[in-house]
Amino acid sequence: MVACHKRDNRRAINVLLIEDDEADFILVESLLKELSSHDNYHLTWAADIDLARSEFAKGFYDIYLLDNSVGSFNGISLLSELVDEGFIDTPVIVLNGSGDHQMDIAAMEAGATDYLDKAKLSADVLGRSIRYCIQQKESERRVQFLAYHDSLTGLANRTLLQEHINRVIPMAKRYHEYGAIVFVDLDDFKVINDTKGHSTGDRLLVVVAERLKAVTRREDIVARLGGDEFVVLLTIHEAELETVAEKAYQTADKVNEVINQVFIIDGEELRVGVSIGVTMIDETSIDAEQVIKYADIAMYRAKNEGKNTIRFFSEDMEEAVQGDLYIANELHTALDNNELELYFQPILDSKRNGSVALEALIRWNHPERGQIPPNLFIPVAEKSHLIIYIGSWVIKTACAYLQRWTGVEYISINISAPHFEKPAFAIEIAEALNQSGIKPNRLVLELTETRLLDHIDQAVHTMKQLRSLGVRLSLDDFGTGFSSLSTLKNLPFNFIKIDRSFVREIGSSGGADALVVAIIAMAKALKLRVIGEGIEEERQRQFLFLHGCDAMQGYYFSKPLSASDFEKKYPQLK
Repeated sequence: MVACHKRDNRRAINVLLIEDDEADFILVESLLKELSSHDNYHLTWAADIDLARSEFAKGFYDIYLLDNSVGSFNGISLLSELVDEGFIDTPVIVLNGSGDHQMDIAAMEAGATDYLDKAKLSADVLGRSIRYCIQQKESERRVQFLAYHDSLTGLANRTLLQEHINRVIPMAKRYHEYGAIVFVDLDDFKVINDTKGHSTGDRLLVVVAERLKAVTRREDIVARLGGDEFVVLLTIHEAELETVAEKAYQTADKVNEVINQVFIIDGEELRVGVSIGVTMIDETSIDAEQVIKYADIAMYRAKNEGKNTIRFFSEDMEEAVQGDLYIANELHTALDNNELELYFQPILDSKRNGSVALEALIRWNHPERGQIPPNLFIPVAEKSHLIIYIGSWVIKTACAYLQRWTGVEYISINISAPHFEKPAFAIEIAEALNQSGIKPNRLVLELTETRLLDHIDQAVHTMKQLRSLGVRLSLDDFGTGFSSLSTLKNLPFNFIKIDRSFVREIGSSGGADALVVAIIAMAKALKLRVIGEGIEEERQRQFLFLHGCDAMQGYYFSKPLSASDFEKKYPQLK
């Protein structure tokens, strides 16, 4: 039996009364009518348990009024059933014929939001209880939402994502219904945060979330793990892993496409790239933590291979990560125990005999493994903040040697992209110069062409700050990137270093020779000094000298030397 109050323009509060006594239904109906001047109630009466269960399944109601005794069925038992079946998201007021305190406690422990004595029921009491229960449940829902969702984007958070993944894994193990994880990390988002501000970055993240939802299905779970990391759980339920992998790749490709489209934030065009890692959820999956970790590892492989790339997880990736983790932990110890050392390779002026500059090259003296070359640990350090600590140590140490070696024209040091992109990098250099007391032009910072082109506007700003300090700048490995003359002429460099790959080819082909001559001519036109690196043979030295190369370095002149060996070889420069 169903009864409705007359509707008006106010939002109706949908009330389900589970009550087998018609007299009590009439009582509740009359009380709600008294409240109609304040609230618009729509009352539905379920006179038996079967009808009540049918109404529960609709998920339509704002509140349940549950009599403690419905026929032979106990109301508290029905309340427990509601909890077990997930209907308890709707607030429940238990009604009883007497003010039984023990029954009150039992009802609240079973999940009721309030407990009312029918004998003391009035319009005010019932109305106040309904309003309180609905508000209480809305507050609980809000807290629940915040506990399981990202507050910025409204997407699922890590906790909710893990719960969903842990439901998919048993389906894969028992029924061979597989799924996949797509791990999404924005490339160059930090630059936007640093240059445009966090509020702009936050608005961009919200748009990213909207784009991810637009290219995924309703049944997929899109989550934000924090920062600029997102995950899509694909609940594909396919029995063929190849099919799952194909669909996962299609989704990843769509994500790649939409994220690479321009973002308009506050009327300004912004762009970010994306690195994507994918892993399958199959019989070998253990838990959500493992699955997310594998997708994360694949994402980092994609980022290391050039960004805007999609990579699937494989076991060899985990082995590489474990090796990287070992090296990273050992590097922490190396910094604490002063195991790092600078070696120096001379840079000889082509025209001024006796004029020597140096390039500082880092070495790691491991107590058990001996000297470890930089190509084995610098890439690992660049994946974490360790590279910044190492870079800061190199700067301070090089400045200390410049203070000690007054006859050295300058020392050139390589600066990593993460270090150079620090907002306070120029301040760090200024402090190092002040502490050592050296002339700023005796410090040369080498920057790599390909890294600069990723964030050209920020790079120019930082370079101008450094030049204003008096520090000189060198473009390293020139020719290996994609610099145009129009870009290069706007960058405040003092030196260009011809990459060793071109020097190595001198004399082997007319094309290689012509390219080196063109690089030297271009540098001269821009009033830049040219350094040839990687010189190992007399023919290379002679060719560069004849075509106006200003300075040279390489094993032909000297291998990198420890500080003590350098002082023995060049005692006049101390």
